[in-house]
Amino acid sequence: MRKWKIFEVEGSSMAPTLEDGDFVTGRPFDNKISVGDLVVIEHPKLGKIIKRVASFNEKGQFKVSGDSPTSISSEEIGAIESSQISQIICYRVNPYSLCRV
Repeated sequence: MRKWKIFEVEGSSMAPTLEDGDFVTGRPFDNKISVGDLVVIEHPKLGKIIKRVASFNEKGQFKVSGDSPTSISSEEIGAIESSQISQIICYRVNPYSLCRV
């Protein structure tokens, strides 16, 4: 049984949506995903990253991107398989608030 998890945001690639030091909660990925969702990816070269789903194709691969212009490009990240997505981000927690993302 997969569980909800808490992650600490490191870096500014998802700013202004997520800021360095924010905490986010993620629910287990259940193959139900939409363009615009924030996801936790287990990337073979970059490690654990949080990105936004930009699009997906008929092969079940996803294109993801950061919200900040300084984020690594979608092309550098490459196509993401559904098996690489572990969580869907639902809430951001910072010192001042809890909000749905």
